[in-house]
Amino acid sequence: MTALLLGLACAYPEEQFQTDYDESFCDWQADCEDYFTYEECVQEAEDEPWQRTGCLYDEESAQDCVEQMELMPCGEPAFPAACARVWAC
Repeated sequence: MTALLLGLACAYPEEQFQTDYDESFCDWQADCEDYFTYEECVQEAEDEPWQRTGCLYDEESAQDCVEQMELMPCGEPAFPAACARVWAC
């Protein structure tokens, strides 16, 4: 669903990326790691917002990151490479 919405818009604001990433990560965490419930994970993510002051934000990498996170299977050894390219600091 998130990926569909991303495809409809050209701009992908950082604030939306953070929300979408947190939701995708928490879905994966709840399904695969059984450490947090989805709700606990989202609450913790909201309590600790990202701070990337002075970094360049790459919208395309952000979109790719969230789309790939939504497809990431359980047991995946590493997060999608696109996630590491979202900010250049």
